[in-house]
Amino acid sequence: MLESAMRRGVAQEDILAAAGHGNARLRRAAGLLEQGAESGAESIARVRLRALRVPMRIQARIGRWPVDLLLGERLVIEIDGRSYHSAEHDFLRDRVKDRELHELGCTVMRFTYSEIMRDWEACFAQIRRFVRAGRHRAPGRGPLPPIR
Repeated sequence: MLESAMRRGVAQEDILAAAGHGNARLRRAAGLLEQGAESGAESIARVRLRALRVPMRIQARIGRWPVDLLLGERLVIEIDGRSYHSAEHDFLRDRVKDRELHELGCTVMRFTYSEIMRDWEACFAQIRRFVRAGRHRAPGRGPLPPIR
């Protein structure tokens, strides 16, 4: 919810100042704020994925595509809410995006809002296996295009 306020133009400093007057839980949540997440599920996944201690970028651009989360240099995590990904043109765009990212050497893991919120342990286990195998790193498949 706090990152949603930032997306709507509320300055992070204002949120942190207001949180300073709130309860301990609000202050902890404010301390986890980062610019860029486009949904609450993305924010939740990002915070939970910190346990992997892997470099992570929010809304990185790989080639022409923005990605929700990039772990290491090769593992793209996309979190799909029904409202943004259910229309036919959105669904097709996601397929094109996945294929192009694959051509560039990335692996794309897509999770739904429901999976993140209701079955996080299974999501995390799948991502953790991939990271523990070192498959999120760049070596071995050539360089990626510039990541912004």
